[in-house]
Amino acid sequence: MAFSRPDVRVRPVLSPKEVLGLRQVTDQIRVDSRVKAYALEIVRRTRPPRSAELGLEHLIEWGASPRATMYLVMAARARALLEGRVYVIPDDVKAVAPDVLRHRVILSFEAEAQGVQPDTVVERILSATPVW
Repeated sequence: MAFSRPDVRVRPVLSPKEVLGLRQVTDQIRVDSRVKAYALEIVRRTRPPRSAELGLEHLIEWGASPRATMYLVMAARARALLEGRVYVIPDDVKAVAPDVLRHRVILSFEAEAQGVQPDTVVERILSATPVW
């Protein structure tokens, strides 16, 4: 194998039809209204005035949009399916939150100057947000 041309052959794990089938199954995963409210509160805490309650207002320039809540719940459903459950638990939301939110929370210049990473801000929000 030449270093300038690495072997990039891949083997599919699932067919397109299987992926579409899994998407349909994921849509059927149950999400309790309390879990939805929990996801919504996490997203709200990325924006003022909720971010100020956590002392994060100087770190966040722009919080996550309302659509982030939809994707947070969608990703939590997928995680529940992968974990073999037909329902979402708060731990599913917590587990996917950094991946869903890290590029949706825009940090301030001050945060960047201090070397604060989006995951750090998301983790602070998760640790300060009660489950129920």
